[in-house]
Amino acid sequence: MSPARGTMESMPSPRRPRIVVVGDVGGGSTLHVGDEAMTETAVAELRRRGLDGLLLLSRNPADTRARYGVASIQRIGFAGLDHDAVMARYDRVLRLLEGDGDALPPGDPAHTVIRTVRDADAVLIAGGGNITTLYAEHLAERAAVGAIAARAGIPLAIGGQSLGPDFSAEDSLRVAALLRSSHLTAAREPGSFALGRALAPGTRLVETGDDAVLLGPADASDEEIARRHGLVPGGFVALSFSPASGVMGYATLLDDLRHLAGSIAAHTSLPLVLVRHEGAMDPADSLADDAIAVALAPLGVASPRMLDARTSAALTRSAALCVTSRYHGAVFALAGAVPTVALW
Repeated sequence: MSPARGTMESMPSPRRPRIVVVGDVGGGSTLHVGDEAMTETAVAELRRRGLDGLLLLSRNPADTRARYGVASIQRIGFAGLDHDAVMARYDRVLRLLEGDGDALPPGDPAHTVIRTVRDADAVLIAGGGNITTLYAEHLAERAAVGAIAARAGIPLAIGGQSLGPDFSAEDSLRVAALLRSSHLTAAREPGSFALGRALAPGTRLVETGDDAVLLGPADASDEEIARRHGLVPGGFVALSFSPASGVMGYATLLDDLRHLAGSIAAHTSLPLVLVRHEGAMDPADSLADDAIAVALAPLGVASPRMLDARTSAALTRSAALCVTSRYHGAVFALAGAVPTVALW
């Protein structure tokens, strides 16, 4: 018997909720493990809750679509500008949002982002350490998306963030407005939690950990992934170092890392593995951790080529010890109950 008109069989399927996710993703030829890890965790956790109508803003939408199997568009884009130029562009985005059609040319990606956010059911700003004046392009991207969502009445949530610690006076106001527009904001350290409460009293702010603590392995256990890379689970030391050298200079930094690696090897009698955190996907190129890998190679420090976030996390969680000056080196290790020495 054919179903009657108006029965469940003949009704259209409900539209999937569309959630716009903001993360620092889409390097394409380069990979920053921590940035990708936080957004990948957000995607996985949303899907686990049955929410798979996702769209990510990205520097490289094609890379993001291929990596995560989600829709993706170009982010508003403030990269390559100094702080004043970033905020001048931010102001033009707000003017466009207020109806000034001449604020930005018709082909500017801000138009597409505004339309996309207005059509969304919700917006999630994934966790990160980039809401700070130091990283003006990221602060402006998040503040602008927050303003678009607020004006359109679209619910906004913010994953585990580091805030500041330094803001210009104007940036403090922008971040305060972003926090006030959020239905829920997570701060990933006590200092960020305190700063958020000071900037926007009365907002719904919770103290939590880094989003990527929930990132699981890809297609096998951590131990199996370690064995695939020729490593004995629990039988090596994972290293993860930032190339930031402060006032000491890069050459001095590399000398110090060589000395440190030698000391660790002598005290533990375990093989050392540099788990690269930021670098080039193409072996012919060199970036950030690739140069550190070259510097430590004469000491017998192994270093797999640039990996995806899940593999990097799995290798770190498989170590006997982690020594790191990278935020996510500590996050991955502690998530696996691996003893960790965090260097500043």
